[in-house]
Amino acid sequence: MKIRVNKIVGFVMAFIVMISSFMLVSKVQAQQNEYDIIISSVVKGNAEELAGARFSIKDSTNTNILMSWDSGNAPHTVKLKSGKYVLVEEIAPNGYQPEVSQREFLVFDDGSLRLIEGASSSFVPNSTIVFNHILVGFDVKISNISEDNTEELPGVHLDLSKQSGELIHSWTTTDHMEVIRLLPGQYRVTVQRGLQGYAPTDGIDFEVSINGEISRSINGEIKVVDFVQVVNELMKYDVFISKMEKGQNSELRNAKLVVKKISNNTETEIAQWITTKHPQKLKLTKGEYKLEEIEAPIGYELAQPVLFRLNIDGLLEKKEGDQWVVVNNSTIQMFNHLKKHLVVISSVEEDKDIELSGTQLVIKEKNTSQIIENITTTDTKKQLMLFPGRYIAEEIQAPFGYEKASSVEFLVGPDSSVHILSGNVGLEVTDKMVQLVHNLKKHDVLFSSIAQDKNGELPSAKLRIIRQDGSIQDEWDTTETAKILSLEPNQYTLEEVKAPNGYSLAKAMVFRLNLDGSIELQENGQWNLLPNAQLQMIHKPKPKMNPAPVPQPKPNAQVKPIVNEKTKITSSFHIPKTMDTTDVLIWFTLLYTSLLALVVLLNIQKSK
Repeated sequence: MKIRVNKIVGFVMAFIVMISSFMLVSKVQAQQNEYDIIISSVVKGNAEELAGARFSIKDSTNTNILMSWDSGNAPHTVKLKSGKYVLVEEIAPNGYQPEVSQREFLVFDDGSLRLIEGASSSFVPNSTIVFNHILVGFDVKISNISEDNTEELPGVHLDLSKQSGELIHSWTTTDHMEVIRLLPGQYRVTVQRGLQGYAPTDGIDFEVSINGEISRSINGEIKVVDFVQVVNELMKYDVFISKMEKGQNSELRNAKLVVKKISNNTETEIAQWITTKHPQKLKLTKGEYKLEEIEAPIGYELAQPVLFRLNIDGLLEKKEGDQWVVVNNSTIQMFNHLKKHLVVISSVEEDKDIELSGTQLVIKEKNTSQIIENITTTDTKKQLMLFPGRYIAEEIQAPFGYEKASSVEFLVGPDSSVHILSGNVGLEVTDKMVQLVHNLKKHDVLFSSIAQDKNGELPSAKLRIIRQDGSIQDEWDTTETAKILSLEPNQYTLEEVKAPNGYSLAKAMVFRLNLDGSIELQENGQWNLLPNAQLQMIHKPKPKMNPAPVPQPKPNAQVKPIVNEKTKITSSFHIPKTMDTTDVLIWFTLLYTSLLALVVLLNIQKSK
């Protein structure tokens, strides 16, 4: 019996050892097996996988990371042995946050999976742990500015709507940006009520991506931006720019103009054009502007810049001095003055290039006779600056000693040319000189020819006047009347070509006629002033041929007889003691008669 009991006990102990060994082997085997565990990252309510999450699995102590990965477009599978683990979402996808950031779970020896939630646990079907994510909002900044300023523009009422039209937010702008938290999606911001002076603004469409990026269309291109900016466009007003010649009513062509906007001491070019026969129309916003001329039309000076401004209500003003003056008809006018050109005024004596001082003349406009310049000439040419047009140089007073010069009409062209006009014909002068040519004023000079032994004018003399250069000025025969000639101031020589019968040639006279009409005579190397502007040539008679002197006989003396050797005729005369003039003449008469009788007698005797 006892042996039987021992057998039974031994059998039972062996069975227990066998079972224990089997269980121990099974447990060891189970601990060595790895099971597939599936980790899924999705958007809550959507079965599609959500990429971009960073997961890690830690041991039961939640300290040691056993493995890590980033979620993709498909669930992620890991192999784990049985045991307790912690699943942690380290980083959520952009724009999302997990409902639970970590999960504790148990892997059993049979590969089953249970989630531990506090003191309880729940079975996980298909060994798949799902992390649900919900969308989260991003801070989006919305700016509202004016097109001419980078600072925020207060007072504008804006609306923010979804693309579907659902209104999300409304506000009135201040001096800082509006910050709104938005979920990823498409939106539109619109100006519900703007400010005076600003044009209606189109709505701005933008999109917030799941990673928080803001993108919008700019000039047809999608660009990522840091914030959404509403730019309020200023109201544009019509402004006309007129270009005219001063004093004229028609538009001036071919000027090159530019309009610049002035902001913060910076000038920005708005428009540039060449003027035509019509004013230029511009559309401008409020602000201050400068109108400048880059190139003037031919023949015109560059105009001064014009400052003008447009107010918020479209009122146009122009700056004159320190004042802003309202402009009518929305027209800014810029005036050009004709460009002045050089003209040289000269006053000379004919055929000489020496300037004459003391000429008084005026320059007149041809059409209006308006005096432009009063000029008194000096020993240098006078330079003037004149506008293009027709002018007359008219002499008021000639230089001393000169005749008044004829007026000269001339034309100054827009290209700076100068033409001397005669009727409708113009001769261009390349030296731009308008010259008044003077002739010396003539003075009357009286020439007298007299005899030294007679009173009155002596006729039949031939006189000649010779200029200093040797040319003959005049020549004439004297009469019983003195000769008057009109001569220009100069140096002359009066000479006698032929003397009257019985007179010797007179000595030549060198004289000079001065500008004031006075006459100076050269005598012994000196110039002596003659009174009364009169030159008198005095003629001396030729000396007479006297007979040979007759010896005076002594008282009671007998004259030696004159004997002709051939005829032996003797003549003798008794000379009275005392003789007066009459006796002398009687004596010579008797002598002449006797000699004549003697000759006759000799001839008779010879003929026999």
